Amino acid sequence: LVQGYLLFYYTACMGISPTAVGTMFLITKIFDGLNDPVMGIIVDRTRTRWGKMRPYLLFGAVPWAIVTILLFMPISNWSSVGKIVWMYITYIMYDITGTIVGVPLDGIPAVASPNMDERSKIISISRILGSIGEQSALVLISIGLILTNDDYANTYFIVAIIIGILGPLFMVLGGVRVKERCEPTETTPSLIEGFKYLFKNKPFLLLILSNLLTFFRNLVSAEIMYVVAYIYNDGSLQIAFALPGAIASMIGMMFAPKLKRMMDSKKLFIFATIWHSAALALIFFIYLMGGTNFILIAALMFFAMLPV
Repeated sequence: LVQGYLLFYYTACMGISPTAVGTMFLITKIFDGLNDPVMGIIVDRTRTRWGKMRPYLLFGAVPWAIVTILLFMPISNWSSVGKIVWMYITYIMYDITGTIVGVPLDGIPAVASPNMDERSKIISISRILGSIGEQSALVLISIGLILTNDDYANTYFIVAIIIGILGPLFMVLGGVRVKERCEPTETTPSLIEGFKYLFKNKPFLLLILSNLLTFFRNLVSAEIMYVVAYIYNDGSLQIAFALPGAIASMIGMMFAPKLKRMMDSKKLFIFATIWHSAALALIFFIYLMGGTNFILIAALMFFAMLPV
C-alpha cells in the first residue's frame, strides 16, 4: 500500500509538490538506513520468555496500524505548510513503527528452525503468502476506484483502514503461533562493530551493493499508478497491469527452491536480475515504438516479473 501508492497519493491527491515529497523521502530514507541496524542491535539484545523477535510483533502491530491509517488521512484542504509538516510527522512515525515490526519479521526464519532446508521452506512459503498480501492493496484499490468512479483520495483512505485492521491481526497471530527454536547467542556485537564487520566481510558488502544497485525495481510499483492515471486515464486499469506481474512473481517463488538445486544462490540471483532488467527495458522500448495496448503490456509484465 505504502510503496505502491503513497507517492501518487501525496502528489496527485493531496497536491503536495513532487520536490517536497522527494526531499522528504530522501531525508527519511537516510534516517531509515540508520534506523534498521539500530533496531537489529536492539532485537539481538532482547531476552524474553517469548523470544527476541515475537514481542515486537505482538506489541508493535497496533501502533503500526494506526500510523498506516494516518498516512492516508485526507488533508487536501489543509495549507501547504500544514500538509508538509503532517507528511513528515506521519511518515517518520510510519518508518519507526514499520522498522519495529519489520526487522523482527525478517529475522524470524533465522530463529524458527536450526535446519537449513526448513528455513528455506519457511522463507519460500512466507514470501508467497506475503506476495498475496501485498496484492490485497492492488485488488482493494482497483475495486474501490471502480465503485467510486476514480475517487482516489477516499479509496486510499478506506483501503488503509481495512489494511490497518487486518494487518495487526496477522502480525499478532504470527507472533503467537511461531516459535523461536534457536537459542540466542551469549554475546551480541555493538553497532560500531557491526558496521566495521560490513567492510571486513567482502561477500556481505557485495550483497549490500547488489541490492543497492537493483533499487530501480521499486520504481515499477511506484510508477504504475501514474501510467494508468495519466496515460490511460483510468485508475482501475492498474489491476490489469500489476496483477499479471504479481501472479508471475508467486509462480517464480514456487520454482525458486527447485532452481536453487540446479545452481547456487549467487548465480540464480545474477541470472534473475539480468532477466528482470532486460524484460523491463524491452517493455519500455516497445512502448516507445507505439505498443500501448494494455493487454500486450500486461503480458510483458508477466514475463518480466517471473524472476523477481
